[in-house]
Amino acid sequence: MNASNIQDANYTQMVSFIERNNFTFQEKEENGAKRIDVQSGKNKCCIKVYSTGTIQVQGSNSRLKEILEQAKTAIENEEALDEILPFEIERFPNVLRETIADIDLVIVRFIEEAILSYKAKSLLGCAFLLGSASEKAILLLIETYGNAIDDDKNRTKFQNRIKGKFISKAFDEFKISFKSSKNKPDG
Repeated sequence: MNASNIQDANYTQMVSFIERNNFTFQEKEENGAKRIDVQSGKNKCCIKVYSTGTIQVQGSNSRLKEILEQAKTAIENEEALDEILPFEIERFPNVLRETIADIDLVIVRFIEEAILSYKAKSLLGCAFLLGSASEKAILLLIETYGNAIDDDKNRTKFQNRIKGKFISKAFDEFKISFKSSKNKPDG
């Protein structure tokens, strides 16, 4: 493969990776290099792909630069870019903490461990951890719903119907009760 083809191949892979992660970017030509200016939130980086195929990532240290460096290394080592998790997945535990002020920390920890399990190619472990996080979230939803029932008699009836049941049966009872509820939250 000649130098021009190497540059084009590496550049195309880098742009594809950036697009897959939904980063904002602009492309430019610059003295023997193809340049990509990338932005994610307040973080910015510049990537230059030279005619030799060499990729250079510039910018201040940030999570964005770290993930772009991982992509650069994978491309230069002719590894599959699909093994690098999308940026949003890496940030998901932080996004949960930022958007849900009182989120249960056990749920967040299960998700963090699931990401680590996925990276270690422990897919079954990842699945169990995500299932545990989901189960915890559903149990908290059902508990909060039950505690929010104003009428003592109805609250006790609902809590007795879910008491000691497997999560799937408790969730079925929750759905039935919620559908028949007259007062429902907006949105």
